[in-house]
Amino acid sequence: MLSSSVFEKHQRGKPQFLAALPESVFETDDAIFIIAETDQARQLIETQQLVELPPLGARTRAEALQEVGAAEIMLAPESKLIGKSPGRSRFPLALPSVCAGHSASG
Repeated sequence: MLSSSVFEKHQRGKPQFLAALPESVFETDDAIFIIAETDQARQLIETQQLVELPPLGARTRAEALQEVGAAEIMLAPESKLIGKSPGRSRFPLALPSVCAGHSASG
């Protein structure tokens, strides 16, 4: 699964986070944030002659995700999603959205 979701443009010195749309045009010094397995990310870096950046700080990561409409949601005890996989629950089909990952307690 490889999905570019956000990129950062540096226009007039202030970073701007944008959704990576099909019509987006990348420029020198833009940063692309991807969700991918390590091997896929390395392949993209090598084939497209990119430079891997260090991980984002928590505040910058939160700002980037918020700017493109990402949301962190928690399952309530009465949620209909409990015990189901994203595919079985048809979660991604209910809204035009992507479930990028989840964290599990315990």
